[in-house]
Amino acid sequence: MRPRQVKPPISVVIPTKNAGASFRESLDMVLRQESPYSFEVIVVDSGSEDETLEICRGYPVNVLQIPAEEFSHGGTRNYAISCSRGEFIVLVVQDAVPANRRWMGTLIASLESDSRVAGAYSQHLARPEADFLVRRNTEHWHTQQKGRVVQRIEDPEAFGQMTVAQKMSLCRFDNVSSAIRRSVWEIYPFPTIPFAEDLAWGLQVLRLGHHLIYEPESMVYHSHDRGFLYDLRRMYIDTKAVSGILGPFPQNSEGSLPLSQMTTVILDLLRSASHSGALSPRLILHILCFGLATTLGSRLGTWAYLTNVHGTSGPILPSIDAFLSRGI
Repeated sequence: MRPRQVKPPISVVIPTKNAGASFRESLDMVLRQESPYSFEVIVVDSGSEDETLEICRGYPVNVLQIPAEEFSHGGTRNYAISCSRGEFIVLVVQDAVPANRRWMGTLIASLESDSRVAGAYSQHLARPEADFLVRRNTEHWHTQQKGRVVQRIEDPEAFGQMTVAQKMSLCRFDNVSSAIRRSVWEIYPFPTIPFAEDLAWGLQVLRLGHHLIYEPESMVYHSHDRGFLYDLRRMYIDTKAVSGILGPFPQNSEGSLPLSQMTTVILDLLRSASHSGALSPRLILHILCFGLATTLGSRLGTWAYLTNVHGTSGPILPSIDAFLSRGI
């Protein structure tokens, strides 16, 4: 008689594409997690042309493969989850490295703390080599939270009166490193939108009466210094996606001057860098480029959203959108 296969209570899902040699560090830390439950690791790869698949063969992970053109942030995660068996699903990106062996167990404990909790997500830490700007961009929001946060919509009418920024803070969820309850996902899987599937999912489950938890005791190293073009593209698609979920940010759609917005961002960063003693000619240039990229990206993202809503996109927007959405 063949032994009955034990269902793992936890499934870890990692989307990959050209993850590179550093993916070994991520897999090493995921597989070293201290957990009261068994867990499986599922890698869903969308057309890697580097050593990613070869690396996976050296680890006890299940690998799913899809064509690159079929990838979407929500749809690909849904596919991998549908192939998993866990009661709890842990989602992590290929370049996030758990900071310790309690990363996963802490997320699961948040889900188990209350049956109303649909998902929990981690604190982000900058990598040790990150400069002041990268560190601030990675950690600033997290340090402002001052600890664990339980997110819920207590009054739907009051929620409807919130600003876009307030709604975004309340509905925040982050699939860079998160855990979700399978029973909730089966009712409401991730939407198959180009970007911000985690924010859209967070909004929906909160409206259904569930809770989300920001759990800073679960930590991952995840930071990037990719330059002007990446910052421009990232802010463009982020702003466009958030506008589609929560509405456009007023400062981008009500006539305020982009130069004033950019100046505010740059001066705030320069002051912070100066107070920390990190200011240098290289960092000043980095801050100037970041301020320009993010201001321009947010304005273009709002413009793209509004022109699509009003049906006035014309022949130029599709080309701009294709260029700015590439690689994100």
